[in-house]
Parts: sequence; structure tokens; C-alpha cells
Amino acid sequence: MIRARHTQDLTIVYVWAAMAGYTELAKKTEKLDNIKAGITNPHKSHIGEARCTLCHKNHAQSVLDCNQCHLPKFDMKVP
Repeated sequence: MIRARHTQDLTIVYVWAAMAGYTELAKKTEKLDNIKAGITNPHKSHIGEARCTLCHKNHAQSVLDCNQCHLPKFDMKVP
């Protein structure tokens, strides 16, 4: 899984995702499938290619945007 420690790391992830493509990002994070409460890889979503900033925040607490609609809420930490 891609783990970002601070803003610079997140910027690197955003640039990498843009250059490599969303499909490659989903492959890179495929091990997120089937962990805790049946979560599937959020980068391989039924909503398609979501903006990174829906979940990943540089200057605020990151969130799992999936939890805006899904109940029960997924228990996943977002870097």
C-alpha cells in the first residue's frame, strides 16, 4: 500500500497516479481487497476514477469518501 507521511509524500503519490494512470494505481493498491469488514480496493471503485482529493487531504484529516454513502461504514485508515 502507498503510505504517505506528510504533504510532500502525498504530492509524490498524486503525481505518480496522474502519470502512471488510475489502473496502475489500482494494481499498486490491490492488496487492500478483502480486509476489515469486506472492504475492496477503493482505487478500483464502482464510481470510476475519483479525484484523489476526495479522500486524501494535504492540510486536513484524510477521509474515506466511500463512507458518505455506504452503511455500515468501512473501517479503513486513509493516509
